[in-house]
Amino acid sequence: MSGALALDHTEQLWGKDLKKMETSIFALKYITVSVMSWDPLVRFILPDGLFDYFELSEFKPGDSEVHIYLEELNIDPVEYQDDKLESKGFYEEIKMHDYPLRGRSCIMHIKRRRWMNHTQEKVVTRNWELVAKGTQISGEFASFLKAMDRLSRH
Repeated sequence: MSGALALDHTEQLWGKDLKKMETSIFALKYITVSVMSWDPLVRFILPDGLFDYFELSEFKPGDSEVHIYLEELNIDPVEYQDDKLESKGFYEEIKMHDYPLRGRSCIMHIKRRRWMNHTQEKVVTRNWELVAKGTQISGEFASFLKAMDRLSRH
């Protein structure tokens, strides 16, 4: 399609208001990205078993970085199954630099949950060593989460 023909076609669709066309194209791009589900891709690249305990809350691919946001699910830890627990939100987000994805830095933003244990009258978190023994999460990833637990308490 020649440049003149393309411009004529554009004017037929949008009139002479090219700003309107740019705005509409931006809106279409935004809608496409926000509706698209990244969940299957992220499940493929992250460790097996991770989504038993975390959910993908956001995924932001950029030109030089990929940001993956995970939040721990509100599932009572098995080690406190006989206690009365109440979710009290999250510790401060921890950032972890992971293996690059397609030449982009990969930064994982992880929010660990905390519960008020009303039986023991103290705040508790999931014991990741127990999780590693009983599930598919690797010992290495469990060690990372355990270290994160220590960092989030300071």
